[in-house]
Amino acid sequence: MANQLVSVSKDKEKLRLRYRYKGKVTFLYLGLTNTPPNAAKAEQCRYHLEQDLLHNRYEHHHRESYRPEFNQVNEFFALPLDAQFEEWLDTLTKNNDHHKAVLEMLQRDKPRSLANIDMSRYAPKTYNTRLSYLRSFQQWLIDEGVLDKPILKLEPKKTKKTLSGQRKPLNNLEIESILCWFAENSDQYYE
Repeated sequence: MANQLVSVSKDKEKLRLRYRYKGKVTFLYLGLTNTPPNAAKAEQCRYHLEQDLLHNRYEHHHRESYRPEFNQVNEFFALPLDAQFEEWLDTLTKNNDHHKAVLEMLQRDKPRSLANIDMSRYAPKTYNTRLSYLRSFQQWLIDEGVLDKPILKLEPKKTKKTLSGQRKPLNNLEIESILCWFAENSDQYYE
């Protein structure tokens, strides 16, 4: 397609990805022969590389990670992460605004996988709430056979505990000074 930043091509019956990096045409050989199942795998690799290029997450020295042996590839994995999350939401008996917020975050940031999620901008309470939903989602992916093991690298943030004690009542001197102030300044506020 003309709109694609990355394309799948073949060289001597071997599949490769073709893309531009720093103005130069670059090829990444996938180590796959040109068969229909391998073409599907190559398309998934193409999609992930293109998403990383579009969202400035591509690192040239890690380009080998786009090869299929580094990406467990199946039909469900070909879906973007936000679409997988929506599939998970459909399996829940009830979901809430927090689920929607996580989905919106995934749709906005378009992380390549759970390992690439960045939630550093969130306050500890929001971060920990979203992390718990992402961990439940990750467990569902493991149960469905999409992931072999947990890949989410995020740890909960520590939150500051506030002391919830009773309020200290005002003493007589404080009450008297407040009443005196109002008596002296009442003409400014009440006319």
